[in-house]
Formats: sequence, structure tokens, C-alpha cells
Amino acid sequence: IFISFFFKKPKIRKAITVGPANEEQEIIVEEGDVVESEEDSAIMEEAVVDAEGNEGDDGQIAHDDAVVKSLHEVAIWEMRAQGVVMTAAEEREALKLFPAVAGLAQRIHDSSPLNEQFQELLINSQGQIQSNKTALDQRVPTQWNSDFDCLAAHLQFKDVVQSMTARSSNKLQAYRLSESQWNLAGDVQDVLLLFKDITLLFSQAEVPLIVDVIPTLFTLRDSLQAAANDDNTQDTPAVIRIASYAGVLLINKYMDLIWDCEIYVLAIVMCPDRKMNYLKNFKLSAAQLREIKKKVIDRFQTSYADEALVPAQPTEKVFNIFLPKFAD
Repeated sequence: IFISFFFKKPKIRKAITVGPANEEQEIIVEEGDVVESEEDSAIMEEAVVDAEGNEGDDGQIAHDDAVVKSLHEVAIWEMRAQGVVMTAAEEREALKLFPAVAGLAQRIHDSSPLNEQFQELLINSQGQIQSNKTALDQRVPTQWNSDFDCLAAHLQFKDVVQSMTARSSNKLQAYRLSESQWNLAGDVQDVLLLFKDITLLFSQAEVPLIVDVIPTLFTLRDSLQAAANDDNTQDTPAVIRIASYAGVLLINKYMDLIWDCEIYVLAIVMCPDRKMNYLKNFKLSAAQLREIKKKVIDRFQTSYADEALVPAQPTEKVFNIFLPKFAD
């Protein structure tokens, strides 16, 4: 949902095969704004890539988009009530950020002349860019951290990118970022880093343990809330604060569902170094803590209800014949 504030989605159509005659029919699979100008070509191209990457469960995609759209609007409205408002111009600039960034990476990757030009500019700037990377990262909709990697590479090769988009012969004006968009890209990268750290943890074999799921999500939520509350400086764009708050709303939505799955709670309470006291770190209410305690006790009693309690038997003393005997 965070990335939705920086990714304009136009109406796109997808051809599908229907009926016994295998006739093709066009249907709208994603709703958004109509592309009106050639400058928005980057938006359309990236939207098509996004749709192709998400092929499969159209019902799940539609559900996810509906959730994002709903919380997107709630975040804007609730942050406005706190005095955090983004102008229409700021919103337009933000929505064009990722289509331009990801679109340029795709164009350079698909064009040999553009790729050769990129490599030439990169060689000429080796003294300024300290990296072994030799290409812009492409955005892959279904790949974790793809958004972060794509944006990070764009920022890393800023001078090369600006040189290429400034050449009219390249016809890359649609992918050129304004100075305010470059600044915004840096802020977006900082927030995406929060997600990258967690996804790297979740993608490792044998980790995270189930006991770490809820604490990790709470940590992410608190970090996003801190970004949303960042009013100590005027440098933080309103769209960053609103998008971060939208992330908080989404985590809260699914955290409410997680509590219904008792295994997450049981794992924490039964963990020797955590137990009930650990849950107090999450600022749960007294009523919630009582409910969790009751749930754990009920589960224990249900699981072991049929097992008869065996009284403890006295142990017999065992003497070593080779040791000296002492009086009791």
C-alpha cells in the first residue's frame, strides 16, 4: 500500500479468451486514471508490466487492490484531520515517480543502443560512482524488494540517468525526474528500507520462527508510525507521511486477524524467554491481555483434558558399592 502513493495506475485492458469459439474479448482488469498525454507513456508501459507480472488469480488481485484503495483514502482523510495535506501537484508528482524510474530501467534493458550509451556514460563516471553494479535494476512486480532495488539503483546512477534523459535524441523525456522527484525518491528509499530488512529476514530458510512474526510486524508498524509522525522538520513531504500512515492502517487491519489465529499468541506465551510479560511491550490493553491469558489456559485444558494426572512416585535411593557408606 505504501508504494501505491508513488505509482499511478491507468485503466488498462487485457485480452482474454472466452466461449467455445475461442473468441477474444477485452475487459478492464484494473481501474485507475485514463492516460491523457504522451508524457504518461511511462505510466502505461509500467502498468502493462505490472499486469503481466500479476497474471493468475484475478480475484485475489481485485481484492488486494480494493483493500489498498480503501485504506489509501482513509489515510489521506485521517492525516488531513491532523493537518497533513498534500497538494494536487505533489500528488501528481508522487504518482509518476515509480513509472518513470521502473520504465527507464526497462527501456534501457530492452534497447541495445541505449544500453551501450548507459555503459559508456558509466565508464566515464567511474571516478564518481563507487560500485560494481553495471546496470539499472528492473522492477519485477512479484519479486520481494524489487521496488527498493530499482529505486536504489536509479539514485545511485543519478548523473548517468540525468544525462540520458536530457538527450532529446533518446526520446526519454517521459522518464525524466524533476529535482523535487529526485528528493522524494530518496525519502521513499528510506521507508522502503524498513520493508527490505523484514522481507530479507522472512525469506531466509528456517527463520523467522513463528514466535517472531508478531514482534516483527509490531516493529514495522512502529517504524512506519514514526515516519508518519515526523513533524520535526518541514523537509519530510506530506505524501511520505500519509503513505507511511497507510502502511500502519494496513498492518493494524491484518494484526486484528492474526490475534484470531491462536498459534501466534501461544508461541509467544510458551516461549521461555518471553511469556505473558513480553506482550506488554506491544501496548495491549488489560482486556486484551486477559483474553490472551484465557485463550492460552483454555487451549492447555482442552489439549490435556483426557490425560489422567499420574501422582509422583517416590524414587528409590541408589548406592554405589564402591563409595564409602555414610550414616543417614
